[in-house]
Amino acid sequence: MSDYSNELGEGGGFMRRNSEEGKQVDRKKSVRAVTIKQLLDIDLSYSDELILDGQHLDVITLVASVKNITPKNNLVDIMVEDGTGFIEVKLWPNSPDNLSNEQDSLMAIPENIEINKYIRVSGNLKVFKNVRNIVALSFGVRPITDFNEISYHIIEVIHTHLSLLNKNNQLNNNKQQLASGSIYESRSSNVTNSVQGGTFTSKLHKEIYDLVSQNRETEIGLNINDICQALAFQYGSDDHVKNAIDELINEGQLYNTADDNHVQVTGA
Repeated sequence: MSDYSNELGEGGGFMRRNSEEGKQVDRKKSVRAVTIKQLLDIDLSYSDELILDGQHLDVITLVASVKNITPKNNLVDIMVEDGTGFIEVKLWPNSPDNLSNEQDSLMAIPENIEINKYIRVSGNLKVFKNVRNIVALSFGVRPITDFNEISYHIIEVIHTHLSLLNKNNQLNNNKQQLASGSIYESRSSNVTNSVQGGTFTSKLHKEIYDLVSQNRETEIGLNINDICQALAFQYGSDDHVKNAIDELINEGQLYNTADDNHVQVTGA
């Protein structure tokens, strides 16, 4: 077994063995469409964690042309290129047992995978001795039979990239506004103001609502942690503020947006 097998674990890194229970455990991951350049440009100077556009990379998928195929003792190296760069795919057979030579390793190559033909690769980005590779099992590689898939992949990459940039910029703007106080400078002292037929039962409820209202024009709303940062000192603790947010959600005055960590006012 090569150094890569030690680095990546049995089965090319997709499965890990639970030594206590003696069984394999699936690691369910989200899939991110990428280009090779995006993978090569990830900055690892401060951390070993693979982060792209503020998102942790789990399983990645890309579309590229095959440039070289090299069988090894227990896997196959496939060099691919997508117009943005080159990267090597470490292709493991679905059942790596009893593979001991180059001829056996050819079993890992799916049908119709040929040089200068386009393929889709789904796998994990791995870094070993400062070299970046994609590790995939045989079922994670297939030929492209419809060239529309190449265009669709590029569109998906761009859409995901811009969506994450927009989300990150909005979160940064929220934090800057909270730091300056501009996002909640117009708080009202009237605790019992009506909202869609309801009333606020505490000053904290009213201040939370006013804080989120300042951000009502965005779909994502306001991060709950940012709300706690703004109000916890005044009201005792993050938990106290979070409980009040939950109460406003239960009353129908706030609702969760992108995830459980973001809220927006009802009717925004």
